[in-house]
Amino acid sequence: MKESLNILRVQQRQKLVLVLLMLTALISVLSSCSSVDMSEMSPRTVSLTVNISRQSPTIVTRAISDAIDNIDILIFDGQGHLIGSAYTSTSPTSVTLPTRFGSNCAICAVANTGSSSYLDGISTLTELRAKVTAPVSDPASALSIMYGETPNVTINASTATQSVLVKRIYSRYAFTITPSSDIAITDYQLCNVPNECFIAPGSSNNPTTGYSGINYSSVTTSASAGGVVTAGPYYVLENIAGKNSSITASEQRTSANAPSGASYILINAKRYAGWGAGWKSTYRIYLGGVTSATTPVVDCTDFNIYRGYDYNCNISIFGSGANDARVTYTALPSSGRSNFYTGDAIVGNYLYSDGTNGTTFKANQTVGIIYSSEITQAQYDAGCRHGRVLALKNANSGNGCYWSSTNNSPYTDHTSTGHLYATTFKTCFDDVSSGYDALNANPSYVNTSSNYAWYYCRTYNDGTSRTNVSPSTNTGWYLPSVGEWWDIMENLGTWTSDQYTTIKGMRTSTTAIPAYIIQSLPTSTYFDALNTKLSTAGGDKIIPSSGAYYFWSASENGGSYAVVVDFRSSDVYVYYYYKTNGNAYVRSVLAY
Repeated sequence: MKESLNILRVQQRQKLVLVLLMLTALISVLSSCSSVDMSEMSPRTVSLTVNISRQSPTIVTRAISDAIDNIDILIFDGQGHLIGSAYTSTSPTSVTLPTRFGSNCAICAVANTGSSSYLDGISTLTELRAKVTAPVSDPASALSIMYGETPNVTINASTATQSVLVKRIYSRYAFTITPSSDIAITDYQLCNVPNECFIAPGSSNNPTTGYSGINYSSVTTSASAGGVVTAGPYYVLENIAGKNSSITASEQRTSANAPSGASYILINAKRYAGWGAGWKSTYRIYLGGVTSATTPVVDCTDFNIYRGYDYNCNISIFGSGANDARVTYTALPSSGRSNFYTGDAIVGNYLYSDGTNGTTFKANQTVGIIYSSEITQAQYDAGCRHGRVLALKNANSGNGCYWSSTNNSPYTDHTSTGHLYATTFKTCFDDVSSGYDALNANPSYVNTSSNYAWYYCRTYNDGTSRTNVSPSTNTGWYLPSVGEWWDIMENLGTWTSDQYTTIKGMRTSTTAIPAYIIQSLPTSTYFDALNTKLSTAGGDKIIPSSGAYYFWSASENGGSYAVVVDFRSSDVYVYYYYKTNGNAYVRSVLAY
């Protein structure tokens, strides 16, 4: 029994020793693994110098500095894990930092964030590529962040330096807008540009959180008709708005076909001068439209704005775009008369003797007050291109007169091929040529002193010796037709919308004269604004129902009658009067 017991103890002791040996071995192995990691760390770490260069300033130049003021360097291994990083704010051209060995590494550089904590929390390449710039409310804010990435880099003991090129995350846009000679660009506005973008390139869309389109302020130009306008430069963040593969031509780049995030420029233009009515149009032109190739080519389906490009856009405008879906067209108010030329004169302004116009009276230079921008065919043929002007004072020294000493006329043809008698509101309104045409058709008639109204208007002189000829190309003074008096009333009078609608409606009325163009006016103040300008210029006011307020026109109502326009306190009345014994006042007009 003792022996057997001794044997049992030996066996138990052997098991204990075996267990102790196994524990000792395990501890030894764990200790060995730890010492291997520590011993291998030193030879698998390298001090890497990253040389930094930036995109050429000639490619996309900003109004602000392109300098690199600070930079983050981040190194990711082949699996996209961060294995090295450094930040410096000393305007670096290179950064030296420790990093582990690796293959297929990516060296990333983010310049000008302005903060060492801007990229805090980024531990993978995926997270970096998802990083978005801080949103801005002002699109003109300095967008100085730049990004660069050098991929497929092997980092080992022999690696000493690598290079990375940082590029801007925006593009530069400049526009040259060239209209035809009769179109003036009035203003423009760059719209719906991004307020933020991804720092790294390569995304197939814009950010979804915090993203919005914002607008630059509208810019008013002082360009005259035909004047070329340059807009920008603007600096626009990368905008991956998207594409529309159904588009086959630039005319289809409309708001209906564009992605909601697409950026565009609005250009407002007017045509004051030209045959027919004037108009104003708003042209919406979408940015992008080219590929992202090194040498971009036109791609009408593409609404993206790619980073790092210098876009110089040449825009030509040759018409109103009335039938173009990209254009919002509005016809400007016009008389509705046929065969007239719309000049560039500004109704209500003073005309100066050098041919310019403005809102301020100029002593010894002011000719009269512009009442219309329409020119008849005959006036256009005579070289006039601007509009028509009311004299500052009444002719014949402010006295009344007969139309003529006899029942005569400067015209022999009063049919539709000549100068119709003005018998209805429509024929009154349409007649804007009887006064001027006589200067050429029958100059001896106009210059005969016994044809009183004609002669006094033709020889009108307000007694001012002007600095310049008044202006160099003009018709000279003449007796206005009844349609010209209508324009003076309608354009220089102050009317409510309802009153204006009434006056405008009478243009085509077949109501026979004598008749009222408008009645029941509440006060006699409709010429107050005109009279303020006349008074400032030392002219003769037209005060309804007071003094000189009823005037001869060149229009005839028949062999013995000529048309008179009567500006009364509560109405405007058009009637005819005997040529030879009716007394009315005369006021001259001219075209230039």
